[in-house]
Amino acid sequence: MKNNRILYVLNSNGVGGAEVSIKRMTTQHFKVASVVTLWDHPNAQVNFWNDLGPRYTHLLNKKLNLFTLLLAVFHLRKFIKRNDFSVIQTQLKGADVILGFLKMFHLINSNIILVASLRNSYGYYYKGSLANKIFGLIHQFLLKNYFDKVVVISLQDLDEFKSAFGLKLRVIENSIQKNSLAKDTNFPYNLKKLSIIMVGNIKFRKGYDKLLKFCDLLEVKGIKYEINIAGGVEDEDLLVEVLSKNNDLVNGKINYLGKVDDVFQELKSADLFLSLSRDEGLPISVLEGMSVRLPMVLSGIQAHRLIIPDISQHRVLFSTIENAVELVFRKFQDQEALNVELDAQQNLLNSRFDFETMCDKYDDVYQSEMTS
Repeated sequence: MKNNRILYVLNSNGVGGAEVSIKRMTTQHFKVASVVTLWDHPNAQVNFWNDLGPRYTHLLNKKLNLFTLLLAVFHLRKFIKRNDFSVIQTQLKGADVILGFLKMFHLINSNIILVASLRNSYGYYYKGSLANKIFGLIHQFLLKNYFDKVVVISLQDLDEFKSAFGLKLRVIENSIQKNSLAKDTNFPYNLKKLSIIMVGNIKFRKGYDKLLKFCDLLEVKGIKYEINIAGGVEDEDLLVEVLSKNNDLVNGKINYLGKVDDVFQELKSADLFLSLSRDEGLPISVLEGMSVRLPMVLSGIQAHRLIIPDISQHRVLFSTIENAVELVFRKFQDQEALNVELDAQQNLLNSRFDFETMCDKYDDVYQSEMTS
């Protein structure tokens, strides 16, 4: 399928894990595939899609509202009709619904294979507020009836997804290219100043509000530290609240790096990876941290439990912020245990999260639908 016309449809020009994954797929494997984004996002990253050249199209220089949504439907239909796509893969809820409606009302060629890639938990799509549940019912109806395949990128909530989509469901776990910048096995663990890296856009779902209490408890330990945050801003007020915490800190500092060009270099420069997330799909940033042998302390959500080896979960996953600080404090006291932890993470990454294998599985999905 590498030489067939594939289109990846994303809601906006904002940048997160879905966009990073699609960019890598279209620059390293599906090298003739196209990408279209529908509307503007405040978290846009200038020049992010430049490597694709004319294969990338941004349809509307407008922020999302009802009028923009209707325009997106019209312009996306025109864009698809002007091109001869064999497969269209959607990445996020808005794009899923738009393509579902286009196919339901016969506004695009019925022979086009539609694939939805679900990149978050079942609850993110179908539970929570009444509005989310109603939108979820529409979303699920369209995927069941008008999409050819539904791909989930994590093993979490798999029984619920199987119940919803049956034989249409495929599991293709998020994966990354291996990085050559791995830390030396014996990098110094007796640290005078701990450098902590957090990767992810600033928003409530990523748990950045919990960083305030985390810092309070770390201050009590008397550890010298810095916390560097790499990611875009989706909640300006939350970022202001987090950075204002610097006024209360004696031993530490919180630095906001923004979107970084080389996340691997930032990871390699850190001593510890921290995630306070409330909900994830399969977080690429954690896999990237594994690839440079970076020690980790992660919230004990299902998405993290499924990608941390059993042998080291007690040293990595926390249930409370107090527990997180204790894990940080003890992390570097036993070098042998830490090496076992890092080896287990590296082995899991190598055996289960290979980028080319992931791309080949998507290729198989596309090809199987073309020949069925």
